[in-house]
Amino acid sequence: MNSIWGQALPILSLATNIVARIYTVLMTILVIVPFYPNFPKPELDPSWSLGLNEAVSKSLQFGSDIIFTYGPYSSVATKYYHPDTYPLIFFTSVLLAAIYSYFAYHSLKESTVAMVLYAILVPTISTDALFLCFPLLYIKHIVNGNEDALKKYIFCIFSGVIILVKGSYFIIIVIVYLFIILFFTYNKKLRFIFDYVIITITVSLFFWVFSGQHLYHIIYYIYGIYIITDGYSDAMSYQGSRYYLLLYLTSTAFILYITNSFFRYKSNKIIFLAICVSILFLLFKAGFVRQDDHVTIAFGGLILLSIYSVSYIKKYFYLHVFLILILSHTMLGNLFILSHNEYYKNINTVLTSIQLAYSNYLSGNKEYESINLHNLEIVRTSTRLPKVYGSSDLYNHDLALLIASENDWHPRPVFQSYSAYTKRLSQLNLNHLITRPPDNIFIRVETIDNRFPTLDDGASWPVLLSSYKPDSMYGSYLHLLKKPMVSLPKHNVFSHTSHTLNELVPIPSSPETIFSRIIIKKTFIGSFKNLAYKPEILFLTVYFDDGSNKRFRFIASMGESPFLLSPLVEDSDDFQNMFTDPLRNKQVKFIKMQNNGLRTDWQTEYELQLIQYHFN
Repeated sequence: MNSIWGQALPILSLATNIVARIYTVLMTILVIVPFYPNFPKPELDPSWSLGLNEAVSKSLQFGSDIIFTYGPYSSVATKYYHPDTYPLIFFTSVLLAAIYSYFAYHSLKESTVAMVLYAILVPTISTDALFLCFPLLYIKHIVNGNEDALKKYIFCIFSGVIILVKGSYFIIIVIVYLFIILFFTYNKKLRFIFDYVIITITVSLFFWVFSGQHLYHIIYYIYGIYIITDGYSDAMSYQGSRYYLLLYLTSTAFILYITNSFFRYKSNKIIFLAICVSILFLLFKAGFVRQDDHVTIAFGGLILLSIYSVSYIKKYFYLHVFLILILSHTMLGNLFILSHNEYYKNINTVLTSIQLAYSNYLSGNKEYESINLHNLEIVRTSTRLPKVYGSSDLYNHDLALLIASENDWHPRPVFQSYSAYTKRLSQLNLNHLITRPPDNIFIRVETIDNRFPTLDDGASWPVLLSSYKPDSMYGSYLHLLKKPMVSLPKHNVFSHTSHTLNELVPIPSSPETIFSRIIIKKTFIGSFKNLAYKPEILFLTVYFDDGSNKRFRFIASMGESPFLLSPLVEDSDDFQNMFTDPLRNKQVKFIKMQNNGLRTDWQTEYELQLIQYHFN
């Protein structure tokens, strides 16, 4: 009996390893390639995804016409369908999936356990986590002296493409390349640096032009990534459970500790650990600055890094596998409740996508086109915006409604107002409105995270109120028509005072609307937290004649641009009243600025400017 088992076990082990290898490659391809893509919906994230695809379809230039956290290949990550961009995105995704599966296979093939864990868990991991963690699959080879030319070339191809997908991918590739340059400089192999830089830049420029972008605009795209990243941590932060934060930091420390024991040469260890720390930091920012569903990016990345580590660790092997299961449990829910498990839902989605894609292929892509048109019709009927003459734009963020209405979309650079979260971004939108104003604007006063309602694109409001006139309401959207002349109305600062946090500040009575600028700066601690994590939240409370008050979140970088302070405008009806009887709305009598938390992140004193615009 023992001899039979002695003969069977090696065969069984080999068979398991072969099956694991096949599934490692197969699952990587199924997860990355959008065989069955997402389709339009009337919601915030689907709206910007559709908007980015529409921008590529209309040959709008990223970095000038469009400034966002994603690039022209955004659908590689979001997997949203557009009839004009789907072939390009599908081809690009197949290329990236082939490269990723090649590296995953070669990095994990020595460990059946690592491959099995990867094949089982990768369908639950977001593309963000996959792409952010990808460099480690390659860096492990070069720091161990495996300078394979094929691996180098395809790594450069992958890098050159993904920097056009999303800003955070661009950042991690730049960081990785800086460390590669240091590594080869230290080892006196300068000619290798030239190969990496030239191949990657060439690939990026090719795919940039291939997507319909002008060659020289790639500089604007890179600059756009910088200015849209600046201010993100403060404006888009969202609080979540400290338990997940503690688990992430503890798991990170453990992964770095066991990885530290793998390398024999100190210089190689430093380079690898530095890149690992950089990836973990970007995963941390991606998951915990806005700690809602984004937290799955951070934990997905930890799971990947843990699986990659299993392939070469000697010590703490079973403890490390246990960590992977704990992280998986945290991200996916209870692994043992099969009927309510997100894991099985994700697996089913991945496996059925091939069948749906094959059905679409047999129909000559007509099935996806039919689904897309059906979903656009659902979006269109949710709020029936009319098809109007001339160019159009939509404020605030449900852009899918405008695109579904088949109007001629003429976007401002930061095409969703909540994302114009710095003075620079707000000014870009204002300049666009003055120099290239759309003929029609559909506007709904709304915001996210209970922000002060008029902060979003607040600098553009004086132009909207003076150079456009109201037409009709469509659901909660007010249709504005452009007047013959568009300009920023004259204005004057009639009050400039300094105040402290928690001070009750009176707002003078005025027969006119009052705009304001509130300038409050971070402390040194706040600036550091903004870079490393996120600063404490500010609140602005407004008080009225009847003694009532309302409390809103205040974004300091948005408050540096003029925004309407009084009267309080909270919805589209209030905004419509601004054209006829603005004083019908609630007049703000007092304001109070407050700091939430330990009160270490913001200076206690701030400046308040009160501004009047002359609309007549």
